[in-house]
Amino acid sequence: MRIPALVIILVLIGILSSNCTFRNTTGIPADTIVLTTEEADYIMNFLTDFLVFSEEGKLGMPDRGFPKQFYLYDKDTVISLGEMLSLFFQLQSYEAKATKQPFFIPKQQVFSFVDSASNPQEAYELSLQGKIPKRIAGETLQNYTYKMLVGENVNYNYKIPDLNIKEKVIKISFTFDIESGRYVSDASGITISPCKDDNYSLGLEEDEKVCDNPSYMAWMSPRDNKIIYTQYPYPQVSGILGFNVILNYSERYGIPITNFIVKKDIVAFNILDKELVDRARLLVKKGLFEVGSHTRYHTHLGFVDEELAKKELKESKLFLEEFFNTTVFGFRAPYLSILNDDDMHVKALLEANYSYSSDSIKYVGKVPGHDFFNKPWNTKKYTAYMSPNEFREMMVEKEYIITLDHPWNMAYQDGNILVEEPNLIDNHRAIVLTAISNGGIPVLLRDLNLSKS
Repeated sequence: MRIPALVIILVLIGILSSNCTFRNTTGIPADTIVLTTEEADYIMNFLTDFLVFSEEGKLGMPDRGFPKQFYLYDKDTVISLGEMLSLFFQLQSYEAKATKQPFFIPKQQVFSFVDSASNPQEAYELSLQGKIPKRIAGETLQNYTYKMLVGENVNYNYKIPDLNIKEKVIKISFTFDIESGRYVSDASGITISPCKDDNYSLGLEEDEKVCDNPSYMAWMSPRDNKIIYTQYPYPQVSGILGFNVILNYSERYGIPITNFIVKKDIVAFNILDKELVDRARLLVKKGLFEVGSHTRYHTHLGFVDEELAKKELKESKLFLEEFFNTTVFGFRAPYLSILNDDDMHVKALLEANYSYSSDSIKYVGKVPGHDFFNKPWNTKKYTAYMSPNEFREMMVEKEYIITLDHPWNMAYQDGNILVEEPNLIDNHRAIVLTAISNGGIPVLLRDLNLSKS
């Protein structure tokens, strides 16, 4: 009996479709997410840093090894570990063949393990079929990945988590008060006036200097005499070191950050390191850096005249909008101070054309009767002073997270006299890595809807 030709064709198509990945005219398999080179770098940078921080013992024990997932902010997409490894094999394959092709990850692929691949090209082809080899070129997947990404041979013997986790667990706004050092609003025996010397007044014009009113123009805490941070003068070094790390989160992983900025200090940063501020401006253009106001001089709104406080709200906003060529929506008061009472505080912010605050007032979310929102910090302490395990546990307890850090508290212990603590910088990064791997979804604070988070 002759088999109709149409039946033979259909059978052949079925066989081929079970073994091949169909590609469109660009050479990219169908049903994929196409990535820019920058987006592919974000994913690989995250994977690399997670592996390194695991190997160095900087992550909590439950998280060490491979990350569970990554959040690609540009595309509002959660990337599973299987997708990360598929992209890793793709990059290895392109490099081995010395070819430049578009980067992509499969959209709906479900991944599982297979025994081995003889080389990265084979590993890549297997990953397009949803198969991740446990061994590549005779090495374990763990050791091979670490060696190729980090450039070191180690016994990276960690259990690999589920390849298919893609969860949006909790929205997180990483927020920072950008200032040169630890400000204080009183002239105690150890605090330092902005008129002490040129370093403490850097960022001020001569006619701006106020030497005897720390509530208006804040004074500074001194530092301990055990000094290893010598890249910049004090107090700016205590701000610039942390600010560099803050910018790096957006540059390296593509995550959004919200920064409430003191005018005096961003001017000082621009004098000492213009490239640093140019990096911030570029991130503003990319939509990864939200500019908020923290007043011009770190003014305590509750301790100064009402009109002077209102002037700070308006003038700081105008300056930052011009300086960064952006719109300022948010405000956070120095010392979380308020102008008179909660309602007067909101009224003054509305008059200054802010859309939201991040302050210690009685309202959380939308303020009744106004098109205005308050989004206060809601962690128990500065993020840099938490452990990665603490932060992960907090992610389960809360509906959303708004962090608060300053550049100085990412490099110094808190106190009336600042003491250098270099480990805090890596600890803060470890928390960011932990948060994203465990389903944290970074958002700008202006975009965080408390009623729907």
